[in-house]
Amino acid sequence: MTEDFDLVWKRICDNQGNKFLTIRKESFEYKIEDECFIPLRPNKTPHNITKQHVLEAYKQWPVKGPVSFSDNIMAPSYLWGVFNDNLIISREDK
Repeated sequence: MTEDFDLVWKRICDNQGNKFLTIRKESFEYKIEDECFIPLRPNKTPHNITKQHVLEAYKQWPVKGPVSFSDNIMAPSYLWGVFNDNLIISREDK
């Protein structure tokens, strides 16, 4: 992985409110609040995923799909959707 996590986190912050897709092509948005990544999921309680937790998922990237993350990663479908987007991690680094 050649991209520094601080750069990836900045991109995550800069792109909050944009639409992203899960591996099943389900559209979602997220917000950043108090250094937490919060997927905005219709009719579901939002997960507050700490920046540290996002870093732990990033250390495992790239993965083929959300189920490839280790069991301790919360909201893997949403993190996979964000990491898989070229706005966050450039294709060259995937």
